[in-house]
Amino acid sequence: MTTPLLAVIRRAYPAASITYVAGTWSKVIPEHHPAVDTVIDCGTVGIPGRYNLSDYRKLVSTLRHQHFDLAFVLDRSPMLTLLPLLAGIPRRVGPDSLGRGFSLTDRVPVSSSPTHLQHQAEVYLDLARAIKLPIDAPRMRFEPTARERQSVSRPSRLRVALFTGGGSNPGMDLTAKRWPLERYQELARRLIHELDAQILLIGGPGDVPLNQQLQDALGIQEDAIINLTGKTSLGELAAQLEQCALFIGND
Repeated sequence: MTTPLLAVIRRAYPAASITYVAGTWSKVIPEHHPAVDTVIDCGTVGIPGRYNLSDYRKLVSTLRHQHFDLAFVLDRSPMLTLLPLLAGIPRRVGPDSLGRGFSLTDRVPVSSSPTHLQHQAEVYLDLARAIKLPIDAPRMRFEPTARERQSVSRPSRLRVALFTGGGSNPGMDLTAKRWPLERYQELARRLIHELDAQILLIGGPGDVPLNQQLQDALGIQEDAIINLTGKTSLGELAAQLEQCALFIGND
């Protein structure tokens, strides 16, 4: 959801060197964005309870040695908004929610009112608006590499991706957000029999048992189901999804 802001920054500063700081588990996103020149892996810094003071100080030192002119802080945590100040970055733009942006030079108000809800991408774009960067019509973007696209065959029939897993990230597990597996079974069966669709089962290594259970329950000929669960990188998965007509997944 930060990728629309990246497009705006690149358009406003075409000659700039843009560095994106991201955690190990999410750095694949900026690595696939054409506006980003360099990605710094900050490990677990930013995930509550997963990093220590030593990790934090190392990241401050890494940023300080880069001599950045401008930083956009895309998090409301006071520990993260403080990072660019400690790294000596002169201009620091970020969200100011409940006064947590005290260390920023450009504090952008964020509404916490339930009657004024914003898409998260718009919250990030407000940072660009606050310093008068022109906003055109940016969109969220993930760009597979040419090599990743070459690894995918073009489908000869309707291809539908099903993601039965989810509800899990480095900060929380909430598998109750998943749609029941028996409903995915009925949906997949109807897609195959009524639309002659080819089903693409996707997910991470932790989703393998779930999708295997779905595939076994369907008992349908192999060419109707492609099970890629746990077998792709995110870039390869994105290239697969480009060849699908429909994606159905969980929250």
